Amino acid sequence: MESTSKPTLDELIFAALSQLQALHYNGRSIRRYQATWNRLSDFAKQHEYKDKLTQGSILDFLDHYGIKSEEPVRLKLGWRKHAEYGLKILWQFARYGYFERIHTLIQKLHIPQDMKKALNEYVKYCDEKRHLSKYCINERIRQVGILLDFVTKQGIQTFEQIQPQHLSIFISSLWRFSNKTISRVVSDIRQFFNYLFLRDFITRDKFYVLQHIKFIVVSRLLCAIAEINFQFNSVLVQNYRT
Repeated sequence: MESTSKPTLDELIFAALSQLQALHYNGRSIRRYQATWNRLSDFAKQHEYKDKLTQGSILDFLDHYGIKSEEPVRLKLGWRKHAEYGLKILWQFARYGYFERIHTLIQKLHIPQDMKKALNEYVKYCDEKRHLSKYCINERIRQVGILLDFVTKQGIQTFEQIQPQHLSIFISSLWRFSNKTISRVVSDIRQFFNYLFLRDFITRDKFYVLQHIKFIVVSRLLCAIAEINFQFNSVLVQNYRT
């Protein structure tokens, strides 16, 4: 019978490096990730993490080497500069079993080519102008991509055609997620529409309406969730008393 046990950390690192090579990552990037992952492997063995990748081992590793998220990347030296991102993508690989470049993700989206072009340009803008980390860029593009895929299924072909009700329905569909997650998605979308306005993809009037609707929708959504929770808890209390 084939074993279903999780791979050891060394096996996971080997598989991750192999896939990076298969995806044609450049040698410098691969060596950079390997430097961090090998240190993590040594750290895990020294601190009895049973040669497995866990959130605890990652957090303890970062704390051990004094790597803090709030510290600007430019102040970090050597391998520490890219360590946090390297650990995030290793964790992603451990969970899903694959890496996916953001440009590959964009190409897989079922949206008009003009939207794909704008998304690719936005990736470059976030990197070169906003100096966001690769992880932040990937997450932002992922969320915006989901929105654009959603509105395209509603018959939308251009950014200017997006209406407040499209955003309202989309954000309402996130009710299962935490308030923090919803707020982050809204922020990512808001920043993207700000970029569209700066690049003349949408008019000033459209920009104002779409920016305004986000806050209204989230406020109403959170109130609705609170009301649902209140009603649900009331039913539980009544049932308990009876």
